[in-house]
Parts: sequence; C-alpha cells; structure tokens
Amino acid sequence: MSYTSCSKDMTELKKSIPWLKEVDSTALQSSLRDLADSFDRFFKGQNNAPRFKKKCSNYKSYTAKNNNNSILTTKNK
Repeated sequence: MSYTSCSKDMTELKKSIPWLKEVDSTALQSSLRDLADSFDRFFKGQNNAPRFKKKCSNYKSYTAKNNNNSILTTKNK
C-alpha cells in the first residue's frame, strides 16, 4: 500500500469513522507519510516492521503543518 492509495482510502474512512474527524487533515496526511516511509524502510531492510500505536496511550504525539500561523501555542508548549 502506497501513500497515494492510503490517502484515497482515508478520505472515505473519514466520512464513516467519527473520531477521524477530530484530527485535522494535515495531521492525518503526515501520519500516512510516516507509515509509508516506515514500510519502505522495512522492505529495504533498514528498519524493523512498523508497530501499531494505540489512540489512547501514555505517549502522545501530534504532527501538523502550521499553515499561515493557524496553530496557536500557549506558555511555550
């Protein structure tokens, strides 16, 4: 599965799965790119297989693009 095919599927899934609507589209695209990169590296023998990360875990991270200063940070966080 490539980034392109997953991105097309994500559009359809976002319509039917409510919690996917909680996240902005750039964050989802970033996650798909990271996943595609992980699998590319795995099949080239550079890394181990990607691991599934739960939505509710102790370690939480979020990646998004700050287009036109659309993201506000408070207290240097």
